[in-house]
Amino acid sequence: MKKGYVLSVGLVVIAAILAGGLAYAYGDVTVKVNCKGSFKGYSASYPFNINGNSKVSGDVLAKGGEKALQAIFKGLTVGGDNKKVEEVTGDLKIKDGKVSGKVKLHWTVNNNPKNVECDIEGTASGEGSITSISFKGKNYNVNGTWNWGGGVFNMTGEATLEVSSK
Repeated sequence: MKKGYVLSVGLVVIAAILAGGLAYAYGDVTVKVNCKGSFKGYSASYPFNINGNSKVSGDVLAKGGEKALQAIFKGLTVGGDNKKVEEVTGDLKIKDGKVSGKVKLHWTVNNNPKNVECDIEGTASGEGSITSISFKGKNYNVNGTWNWGGGVFNMTGEATLEVSSK
């Protein structure tokens, strides 16, 4: 092979990688998640928080659905339990600048499930691809179970959720 050919192919590959990376970065929206609450049981309160930032493609947000919610929440750290959000289900809908839907965040601590579920509503903007988004939770269902060794008891609780782009 000739050196010029190898160099040309190498430059084309590098240019393609850079162009692909820039195209992806252009559509990114950084969202800040602030969820806090507590589980209650046996006359005690067990606080938790899910705070952090996620980078989400504006195109993924525009499509909505469960994949958009997973891109926002999955893998964030649950403070107080020192665990990660393992599963995200629900549906994010964006129509005419309005955000609606439902989300459920799930994590486990020592094989004990914990969940925060709520309806969401807010606003979003962008032409074809979302460039900003903001929503809050309402109608919360906070629940889980805990096995203390003497049996399983059901926990309930309270929470708040706010998500906004930076």
